[in-house]
Amino acid sequence: MSALNPISESNIVSFFHDKNIFLTGGTGFVGKCLIEKLLRSCPGIKGIYVLVRQQKGLTPAERTEKLCASRLFDTVRATNCDFTKIIHPIEGDLRSPNFGLSTHDEEMLIEKCHIVFHSAATVRFDEPLKTALEINLLGVKKMVHLCSKMRSLQSFVHVSTAYSNCNRQCIDEIIYENPFEPEKLLSAAEWMDEDMLDLITDRLLNKFPNTYAFTKGLAETYLASHAKHLPLAIIRPSIIGSTWREPIPGFVDNYMGPSGVLAAYLTGLLRVWFADTTVKPNIIPVDIVVNMMIAISWYTWQQTNANTHISPSVFNCCAGDEEIVQSRPTSEQWLKIASEQVHSHSIGYQCQFRWPRTTITLNNFTRRLNTVKKLLNTTHFFTRNHWTFSNTQSRILRNHLRNNALDKELFDFDINELDWPKYIRNHVLGMKQHLFQEDLEQMVIHYHQNRRVT
Repeated sequence: MSALNPISESNIVSFFHDKNIFLTGGTGFVGKCLIEKLLRSCPGIKGIYVLVRQQKGLTPAERTEKLCASRLFDTVRATNCDFTKIIHPIEGDLRSPNFGLSTHDEEMLIEKCHIVFHSAATVRFDEPLKTALEINLLGVKKMVHLCSKMRSLQSFVHVSTAYSNCNRQCIDEIIYENPFEPEKLLSAAEWMDEDMLDLITDRLLNKFPNTYAFTKGLAETYLASHAKHLPLAIIRPSIIGSTWREPIPGFVDNYMGPSGVLAAYLTGLLRVWFADTTVKPNIIPVDIVVNMMIAISWYTWQQTNANTHISPSVFNCCAGDEEIVQSRPTSEQWLKIASEQVHSHSIGYQCQFRWPRTTITLNNFTRRLNTVKKLLNTTHFFTRNHWTFSNTQSRILRNHLRNNALDKELFDFDINELDWPKYIRNHVLGMKQHLFQEDLEQMVIHYHQNRRVT
């Protein structure tokens, strides 16, 4: 890192200095990476308030403690052992009225909050429409209502998806007209039960492949008509993969994005994949997404102060440049590179080196196969189609970062230099370490000692 003082020399770090941040989705993959990056690169932040619900018998405080214990925070922990004092869990739930906030917490956010990141969503492709509407659309409506009351709000970044308009082949950084009025669908969801909504879901979705993309598009439509008075920006990430560089290469802790397919393939459960081999998955590293979220927050504040911000502004966070598109690997190349590494959870490895110590019951095996079948059913639309994304706004933002050397160094989101084969290998290694908890050194030694076994 540069020897410059980050607080005095970086425009973005200076913007976040002494600020209070409200974040939803903080226990999710993007959210926790955002928290880590803010703590590591913006040391002057006053407080990060994270909306957390009780889950699996854990209180919000316990879930936050578990979050901070992640290996992801090792770098932050090494430089500031008291970093947890900056993170404040706020008990709440997207599906509860007013997020389930206590009077005290709501008043505190209204008085003290400067910056909002709304990252929480249900990302399940097969989510019932009623649930998806309650979380992805009604949750946005509640956030707009809360932000409208914040007395010191300087920027509000909403995390959408590049596929919120996947019924179109070419997607610009604009909010498209929607044939449905979000408010009317919310009203219908109030009096219709889940079974009744399920009966008309396919007709409502039309060309949309799932309720996730459909409701994220509706949320954008709602923001376009109800949040023009807010310093709002929308970021649209494509398929989010592991970290590229920060804080460590290859960090991933979930089976979303490419990890689910890679895990199924490497374990031997997925042997045939129905996909267009010429399609290049538009995968974006999570640290690129996080850097762009932070830069957008600062840029939105800057444009608002200059009276040049048109709310909401939209930023496609994905590979849009032709040279990047040409260099991206196809799905087939992803699997080929990933298969170079030994995977101790594969059926073949288990049979070679751990049998008869390992027993796979028929029920367990059937459950895994059903999971893979579900995965294929929900992803086939994205493995057989291609989209072209405009990124004019993203380029403008990137050029603004180049005006400050430290901003570009700390929050760069240019992926032109990404070495894709190396990135894929690191992604697989990250899956082994953080998802499967494998001892990589012992696994490789064991494999070479027994490579004569066939």
